[in-house]
Order: sequence, then structure tokens, then C-alpha cells
Amino acid sequence: MKKISWFNGQYLADDFVTLSTTNHSWLRGDGLFETLRTDGDRIYFLNRHLARAQKSADAIFLSLPYSSNLDAICQEVVKKTALEGSGKLRLTFFANGDFLITHEEYRKTDLPISLGVFPDRKPAGFLLNSVKSLSYGYSAAALRWSVQSGYEDSLLINESDQVIESGMANVALDLDGAIVFPDLSSGGLPGVVREVALEWFPKIVVRSVDLDELGHIQGMALLSSLREFQQVGSLQGKSLPISEKLMALAGEFRNRAQAAPDS
Repeated sequence: MKKISWFNGQYLADDFVTLSTTNHSWLRGDGLFETLRTDGDRIYFLNRHLARAQKSADAIFLSLPYSSNLDAICQEVVKKTALEGSGKLRLTFFANGDFLITHEEYRKTDLPISLGVFPDRKPAGFLLNSVKSLSYGYSAAALRWSVQSGYEDSLLINESDQVIESGMANVALDLDGAIVFPDLSSGGLPGVVREVALEWFPKIVVRSVDLDELGHIQGMALLSSLREFQQVGSLQGKSLPISEKLMALAGEFRNRAQAAPDS
């Protein structure tokens, strides 16, 4: 698999970075990250991802390194990699000023995914809920629980038994005859694909979704920059219908994104 790494202005010959054992930004996971999809030399929604990174940095009192030319640096790295197909571009901003970019091949799957409901309850008002933080321990724990329980991902619920998101993505529901996105006030991350979909498709309903409503859904999908829209095939071991509405929305989103990758 082809991969390139860029660290603090230098391209790396391998995947190894020399770190100090006293570097607290790395040891504590103090920083931010963004993951973007690429296609050839095109980067999807780069400006939106950089805007979210800046907003997240402001929320946790962090200064982004290379903030004056992030766009140009990302474009250069992607062009230098010269992937033939889809790619995954990861930007990692550390609080001490270190900045790491990796770009590698990515193979998207359209196969439905299985979800379990994570038994813990995540507080809706936690500061890092709205930040793409390196402190990803909660989601990592949820994903480990998923694997141990026979699922591929977890559905996260807040202390009021409202749906938040999955361990790795926002969610969309086919519910009550409409496409519904859980309100971010429930504790979800402001995902870029979610943001774009709301702008492009104003009929999407945004509201809080109670856990007990999941017994009435006609389908569910995960939304993220890499997955775009991935249908959920089962929840807690119970099969879910494949939603024609979500399939149609996913197709239209993909077509529009390909025509205007940084709109």
C-alpha cells in the first residue's frame, strides 16, 4: 500500500518519527486531527475540514501550526503521493506545535455494518464532544467493546438516553417518513459530511432522537468523510432494513461531491 508521511516540513523516508520521552503532547494525546478523503489529486471538503480544525483549536485554546499555509501544504502532499484511486489524508496537530500529515490508499466499502449499543452513557455537555481531539479514549473503548461483543462499531447514547453518534461517525435515520439527523446538542461531533448534507438537502430533519425510537426506524446509515453514507445492517443483533431513502441520498451526495469536492 502506497503511503507518504510529512512531519514538520520534511517528507519521511519511512513511517518512523523520533520523539522525546518527555513530549507531553504526544504522551497525553494533546492535540487535534482531521481525516479527509482524496481522489487522485483532489481533496474533498478541505476548506471545511481546516475550518473545523481551527474552530476546535479555538475551543481548547490551542494554536494550529502552519496555519497560514495549511491548504497549500495539504495540496502539495497529495500531489506528491500521486495515488491513482481513493486515499485517506490525515492531519495531526499537536499542542507543542508538531504537525504530521499522512496520505495513503483507502478502499471504501459499501457493505452494511453491524452496531451494538454501548452500555456506558456519555455526557452530552462534555467539552471534547464537539472537538476532533486526539484524546479518543472513549470512542476507542467503545470500539473495543464492539469487537468483543461481536459488532463492528458502537452506537453512543447520552445520559438522557438520546442517540449521539457511533464510535466513528455521525448517524442518519430513516424515521417517521423522513431522514433524521440527531441534534448535536445530544453530544455529537459536527461532522463535515453531516454539515454538507444539511446544506444540500434542506428536507433533512434535525432533532433529538430517543433510544426507544430506534425500534421504529426504517433504516440507519453512518456518515463520515471516508464512509460518506454507509448503511447499518443490524443493531444489537437485529437486522435493519436497507433504506431506499438513505440509498438515494447517498447516491446524490456522492455525485454532487465528485462534481464539487470542495464546495
